[in-house]
Amino acid sequence: MCTTEELAADADMVLIGGPAFNPATRKLLNSLRASMVLAHDFCQTDGGAWFIRDSPSFVDKRQLILDKRRVAKDFAIIGRFKNPNHPDNFCLLLAGLSTFGTLGAVLYVCDPERVQTLFTRYPHIKGNEFTALLTVCPDDEYVSIRQTSLELISAGRVEVVARANV
Repeated sequence: MCTTEELAADADMVLIGGPAFNPATRKLLNSLRASMVLAHDFCQTDGGAWFIRDSPSFVDKRQLILDKRRVAKDFAIIGRFKNPNHPDNFCLLLAGLSTFGTLGAVLYVCDPERVQTLFTRYPHIKGNEFTALLTVCPDDEYVSIRQTSLELISAGRVEVVARANV
């Protein structure tokens, strides 16, 4: 059995799931934060709850919207980054705050028309490292998502942070 590092050494990588449940996603995001500012990023409250911070203002917080203790609206990040350990390869991140957000991100990138909409609406991200923010809502049976609920909120390029040598 190969480790994540061995698999990523000579191939692009797709990470599915947010940092709460996917340790590889958590490791990737921690590594990226050392040298980049992500347009959208997962953050954790002191109480352990997760939210998505929407940059560049860092003011807007996206949290699960609950109705009678069930998810009514979820949020997801789609991201494309150079692999920090293997810069010739890329990582595609498909991650939500909950299962519904993650499923929405996967379904979004599996639809060529939606991907074309992403790059048409935000042409500056095509071919670059970026993050995009989506909303996702469960269906009435609470077993899948409403295809019509996949809404692209925003997208932005990843900005490299200049660090002074100390």
